[in-house]
Amino acid sequence: MKALRGPLAIGIALMLTVCSESPTEPAADPGPDDEPGPTPESTEASFCAQLGYPCTAEDVDPAAGQRSQLLLDEAKDRVESGETNELAAEWLAAQDGVVNVTADPSGIVFQVEGDQPTWLITPAREDAPAQAIELPRPYAENVVGHDTPREREDRKKKALILGPFSHQLTREGTEPGPEIESILRSHRDYGYDGGVTYIADPSLPALPGDPVSTTGRVKVSAFQGWEDYDVIAVTTHGKEVDPDSWLCGTIPLGPLTETVGPTCLVGVYTGERVRDCTAAKLANYAGVPGISCGRVQGVEGTYLVLDTDFFIWQYRYRGGVPRDGLDTSVVYMGGCHTFDNSNLADVLAGSRSEYFGWDDPVRRVDNREVAVRLFEFMVRDGLSTKEAYDQVKDVSAPGSIHGVLGELEHRSNGEGLHVREITTLKNPLHPSVRSSNSGSEGVPFALLDGLASQTDEEGTLRSGDILPFLGQAGDGRSDEIFFYVDVDGVSSGRESEFNVAIEIGGEELGVWGLEGEEARRVDDYTVRIRVRQPLNFDVVDGSTIRLKATTRLPGDEDGESVDDVSVVLANPVLRVHSTIETSSGEFTSLSEVRGDVPLSFQPGEQPDELEVAPSRGPLEYVRYEVTQPTPPGCSITIQTSDGEMWIMRGEIPFDDAESSEFGVPEELRIFPAPEIKESITLQCPGGSTGFETIHWFAGFVAFHGGALGGPNELDESGAAFVIGSWEAGEGEVYATKVYDRTGQEDEVALTEHTVLELRGPSYPAN
Repeated sequence: MKALRGPLAIGIALMLTVCSESPTEPAADPGPDDEPGPTPESTEASFCAQLGYPCTAEDVDPAAGQRSQLLLDEAKDRVESGETNELAAEWLAAQDGVVNVTADPSGIVFQVEGDQPTWLITPAREDAPAQAIELPRPYAENVVGHDTPREREDRKKKALILGPFSHQLTREGTEPGPEIESILRSHRDYGYDGGVTYIADPSLPALPGDPVSTTGRVKVSAFQGWEDYDVIAVTTHGKEVDPDSWLCGTIPLGPLTETVGPTCLVGVYTGERVRDCTAAKLANYAGVPGISCGRVQGVEGTYLVLDTDFFIWQYRYRGGVPRDGLDTSVVYMGGCHTFDNSNLADVLAGSRSEYFGWDDPVRRVDNREVAVRLFEFMVRDGLSTKEAYDQVKDVSAPGSIHGVLGELEHRSNGEGLHVREITTLKNPLHPSVRSSNSGSEGVPFALLDGLASQTDEEGTLRSGDILPFLGQAGDGRSDEIFFYVDVDGVSSGRESEFNVAIEIGGEELGVWGLEGEEARRVDDYTVRIRVRQPLNFDVVDGSTIRLKATTRLPGDEDGESVDDVSVVLANPVLRVHSTIETSSGEFTSLSEVRGDVPLSFQPGEQPDELEVAPSRGPLEYVRYEVTQPTPPGCSITIQTSDGEMWIMRGEIPFDDAESSEFGVPEELRIFPAPEIKESITLQCPGGSTGFETIHWFAGFVAFHGGALGGPNELDESGAAFVIGSWEAGEGEVYATKVYDRTGQEDEVALTEHTVLELRGPSYPAN
C-alpha cells in the first residue's frame, strides 16, 4: 500500500515547470479574449482555500503535520492487520482534530485541521472475490495484444497517437505523429480502417469564454482507456516535481510487488486548455487525482497536466481493484522527464508491458528523430522493443551529435514485445517476391528468394487471395502446395532461437527451423522459409484451403506470432479466343473457339526452381457458321465437337519485381488437339448427306505452321507451336499475344483473329 501525505486524492494542482529549451519561464500569455489566464499559483491558492486547507507545505502547522503522520501510521497498521477501509475511516473520524474523512475500497483520504489532506492507497482484500487481486501472468517475449481481452482472431492491432502540442511542433518541424501513423498504417496489422487513431491539434485552440469549459482535442479523456490499445505514442511536454519536494514518496510497482523509492511524481501535459483551472477541475474532474495546471513556454494559455497519481488511479487502483498496469502494450512517451525516477514507467508497464520515456530535458527535434527510428525498427523490421531500443539508444545518448540533453530510457520485461506479428505468409507469384536464381540459365520458372521491397505488405497472402500449386487440378493425381513464410525481427545469430510450425487444412505438418536448408536470410532482420508440401488429394481448381504459420518466439514456451489465412488454390491460366474465317466465292465458313487452360507447375532441378509442366484445358466452340448455296428444298444442319488446348512447356519470368517483363513468357509451347471439329449435314427431300471438317484446327495450323506466308512457329521435334514476342499486360493480364492476319490458299481466302492472354491474380503496383 502507498502512504503519502499531500493533495493527491482529490485533484489538488501541483506546481509544474514545463520542459523547455530555455531556462527561463515566460510571463503569463494573454488569451484570445485579452483576459489573462490563471497562473498555477493563483489557481492552486483558490482551490485549496475553497476546500479549506493550507495551500503550501510552509503553511502547514507543524503540530498538525505530526498529528497526521501518527494517525496515518495507525490507520495503515489497522488496514494491514485486516481491518476494512471503512472501519479504519470510522476510527479516524472519531479522532481529535480530524475534520474530513473519505474511504472506498481503493484507499482513504483524511485531513487534520491545519494540515493538507493525507492519502492512503490500499490493495483490495483477498477475501473479497469481486476485488480479487489479479496475479501477474508469466511474461514471455510475445506480440502486443496476445492473451488479452482485446486480442482478435484476425490478429489486427490498434494504436493511439496523441499530439497535444501539434500546433507548436508541426510549425517547427518536430511533430513525429504523422510519421509514426504512416509507419503503423504501412503494416497490415494496423492498416485497416480504425487501426490507428491520431488525435492532435493542428492549430492553437481558442480559450473558452466561460470558466468551466475547456478546449483542445487531446483532453484528459485521451489519456484514459489505454487498455484498448496495443501501442500508445504520445509527444508532449513533461516535467518532474522538484526532487527536494516533500511530495516525494514511494510508488508501488504492483499490488503484489515490493515498492521502490523514494521517487517523485512526473507530469505530462494534455492539450486541454482552460481559462479558470480551479473551476474547470471542479466542474469536470472532481475527485480525479493527479490533475494540475501549467503553462508551456512559447504557447499561449494554461493546460491541464496529469501526474503519476492520475495514472496510478487510472491503471492501478481504479474501481478499488488492484491491477498490474497495461496488459501487453507498448507505450512511447515523448517528452522531457517522462522517465525520471521510472515511476510513470513502473505504473504503466507493470510486468507485461513496455515503456519508453526520456530522463531529463530532451530537444524536440531529437525526440522526433528517435521516435521515428524506433517505430521503423519495431514496425518495418519487426524488432522487439528491446532490440529496437538497442538500435536507437546510442543516438539518444547524452553528448551525441544531436545535442540531446536527456537519454531515452526503456522499461522492459524479459526480451521485450513485438508491436506486430512477425510471421507473414507470402504469395510466390507476387512480383515483389524475387528470386536470386533469376539469372540462371535453363530456369524457365524461378520463384521467390529475396525481398524486393521495404514494405512488408507486398506479397503478403490474405484470405481470399489466389495461391498457385504444383500439379494440375482435376487430373486425378495428388498435387503439392508451395508458399513462403517470412519471419521478421530475427537478428543475425539468433536464428536458432526461432522455429515455425506449419498447418494446412487444420493438420500440423511439422516444424521448420530458421537455420535449415529450407531457410534463407533475405535482409538484415528477415529470414524466409520455403514450404513445399505434398497434399493427399487432387486439387479442385478454385477450392479454398487454410494455411497457418506459427513462429515460436524465444523465451517462454507460450510466446508466438501467427499468420492464418484461407486462400483459393488456382494456377495462372492461358486464355484462348480465336476466330478462323474462310471464303471462296459464295461459300463462307466462320469458326470461333474459346478456352481457359490452367498452367501446371513441376519442381525444377534446384530447390527454388519451378517449371511450367505439361497441362491441358478445354477448348470450346462458341459458334460455327457456314454460308453456301443449297439446292431447292434443302437445309444445312451444323454440329461442333469441343477439344483441348495443350500447354507443352514454357519459359515465364515470374522472378523480377522491378521488370516490366514479370509474367511475360519468353515463349510458350502450345498445340490444339485435332479432336476439335465440325460436322455438316445437308438435308434434302430425297435424303441427307453428312461430313466432318476440321475447319478451325486446319486454319490455325496453316497460319501458325507458315503455310499462308507467315512465320513457321511449329517445332516439329516438340510437336508444338512456339509462341513468342508477347506484350506485357496490366492487372490480372500478365501478357498478351494477338494475331490479326490474312492468307490465301488457291482460291480460298483465310482470316485469323487470335488473342492469347496469360492471366493470374492482380497485384498492386510496387
